[in-house]
Amino acid sequence: MKKRQNASIELISVHIPKTAGTSFRDTLLRTYGDEALVWDYDDTPLDPASLYNTDRNAWLLKSREFIEGFSSAKRVIHGHFPLQKYSEDFPNAKRITWVRHPIDRLISHYFMWKTRDDWPNHTLQVRVRRSQMDLAEFATIPILRNLMTRVFLENVPVSSLFFVGVQEYYRADMKELATRLGWRTVRFDQANVQRNHDYVALKRGVMSDSRLVSLLTDLNSEDMAFYESVVASRSSYSSGATLRRRLARLFRSVTL
Repeated sequence: MKKRQNASIELISVHIPKTAGTSFRDTLLRTYGDEALVWDYDDTPLDPASLYNTDRNAWLLKSREFIEGFSSAKRVIHGHFPLQKYSEDFPNAKRITWVRHPIDRLISHYFMWKTRDDWPNHTLQVRVRRSQMDLAEFATIPILRNLMTRVFLENVPVSSLFFVGVQEYYRADMKELATRLGWRTVRFDQANVQRNHDYVALKRGVMSDSRLVSLLTDLNSEDMAFYESVVASRSSYSSGATLRRRLARLFRSVTL
């Protein structure tokens, strides 16, 4: 099928659940404006009953229709989708995502699904919410294991990613990304910072249970390895950013 692309997409942002994607979405909205953004949240790749998981060919056809419908005003795509969805489109667009420590992300994901209202188009979330499922059982659901690497970044070489930010270093990494993208004035507000008493108690209980932590780590070993490699790679630019700040302070002290 011949591709027809009217849009000049320059940024493709994968929002992995519970990894600062809402905060980044707000930054994109302020930076580009709503008319330039494509919100791609309809695939529900974590629902076993979704088209993505039940009929991949039909999903690909639907995705093609969706992509060909982009207007010429669109410049950015952001949402919950497997990055391979755009593997044959917009080759010059920069691919980016954010990650979070897999155990922290899993706890937050579990808490969100258990405390939100039923999502009418997400059979797994509804099943989890209405059940007495604990975190350990939640973590063993096959589609939720290693979801960063097996679902959202499946078959995506790390080298093809322009930037991978780390939620635990959100402000520093946002500044680095803004520099790389040439954004001049950007606010780095972080949304959904979880201070709920029940969530704090849940996390404290999990982290104090060494057997549970070991189980969750084993169940997400691929995501753990990926996360650790991303954190390690930060040193290459975080040290450079520190040097740039020191030079800037030195320059200001000389010119005052």
